[in-house]
This record gives sequence, structure tokens and C-alpha cells, in this order.
Amino acid sequence: MRTRRRLVGPCGAQGASKQLARLRGDPPGSRTLWVYDEQDWAVMRALPSGALVCPEPGCGSPFTVARQNQHGTRWLADRPGSDCAHTLTRPGAGGGPMSAQHRWMQERLRRMCAALGQEAIPEHHATNADLYLPGAPRPGSARAPGCCG
Repeated sequence: MRTRRRLVGPCGAQGASKQLARLRGDPPGSRTLWVYDEQDWAVMRALPSGALVCPEPGCGSPFTVARQNQHGTRWLADRPGSDCAHTLTRPGAGGGPMSAQHRWMQERLRRMCAALGQEAIPEHHATNADLYLPGAPRPGSARAPGCCG
């Protein structure tokens, strides 16, 4: 019986994947593209290998073309010879593959934030957040005057 070997992620972790990228040539901190945003996905799929890079500041390691398997899972893979140690998702942190409903809700919330002028980063690695809002007050860190004692 043949067994299928799980893909080794960009930093060597079993099953790890990358879902965020920026366009080569865009300055660090520019808009991040996400594989589960349909508009971003259309852009990503149309680009040649190497046109997308790791969005982490100071990295910029290039990716191959965006990929999708028969189950609908999407990811970005490092180009051969690149040396990127950033895995932007945490497959071992519990749960399983994101459901279509989870991805839909993340995208809906991300678009709502964008309409309000707030950046929103899905599947943020450093905080393990489903949707991270840079610069937004953290619970308990900023209170409105006269609020909460």
C-alpha cells in the first residue's frame, strides 16, 4: 500500500503553508494579498513565478505560482533555492483545515474593515489571530473616557 507523504512547508514544518504575499517591487508594509480573497486570488493566479514575495519585513523571498488542490486548499510555495523561514499559518495550533464558512467570514470581516479604513490581516502568525487588526486597541489596553471605571 502506498502512503502519501504530507507536503513539507516552506520552513520545514509538516503541513505548513503560506497564504499571504505582496507583489515584488511593492514597498514593505504595502497591501498584503491573501489566497482566500477571491479578488486577490485572481491577481495571484495571473502572475508568473517570482512575482509574489513573502510579506514579512526584510524578507521578500519569492514564491512560485499560487496553487490549489482538488479540495480547494490554496497556498504559496517557495521558489527553489529561496531561503524563507516564515510560515504564516499554524497547522499544529489546533483545529483543522479552514471551512468554507470560516474563510467566508474572515473575508467578509476583512472587507468590512477595509471599508472603514482599517487594515485587517487574516491568519496572522505572530498573534495566532484569525483576523488581526494592526493598530487597533487591544482589549483592556485602551478605554473610552468614563468607561469601565
